[in-house]
Amino acid sequence: NQNLKLMAFSSSPTAEPPSMDDDDAVEISGSIAPKPTKRKVKLRKSFVPRKAAISLSPKCRKLFRNLLSVANSDVAGVMVRFRQASNGQPRMCFTFDFVTSSEIGPNDEGVSLEVEEDGITPKSPIDSQSDGLPKLYIHHNAFIKVLGSMIDVGDDGVSPILFDRQGNKLDPNQT
Repeated sequence: NQNLKLMAFSSSPTAEPPSMDDDDAVEISGSIAPKPTKRKVKLRKSFVPRKAAISLSPKCRKLFRNLLSVANSDVAGVMVRFRQASNGQPRMCFTFDFVTSSEIGPNDEGVSLEVEEDGITPKSPIDSQSDGLPKLYIHHNAFIKVLGSMIDVGDDGVSPILFDRQGNKLDPNQT
């Protein structure tokens, strides 16, 4: 086994090959190669469970549960949609509609109407994904608009109202 030195080719006839210390090289099957560098070890981040896209007030949960209890048996939940106003005005609005399981798309997000055993914490999306219970669904077109907001019930007791993170009423026409 001969130790071969790596040479740099240059257009200059007087160029000397680069010097290589024996500490910087390793012999691999008759040739000299640089030593492998140590890789950084990445620390694994701890898993943080996903939160629901919308938070619901206790009054709102009760309202939606009551509405779904008197609805037809084929109703799977209530869908929040973002669409143009039906009165002909050039405005957008949020609507709450009953939906069947065939109307729920794969990109629509479900928010459980149930809470954990403590009575306060809502069920996580992973736990409620396939529990078969009625949910509040967020249409994929409305998802970014309502992400992080809260739904409460108005003073009349039957009108759901969306609030942003600062507690202001959510205007669907704001960007």
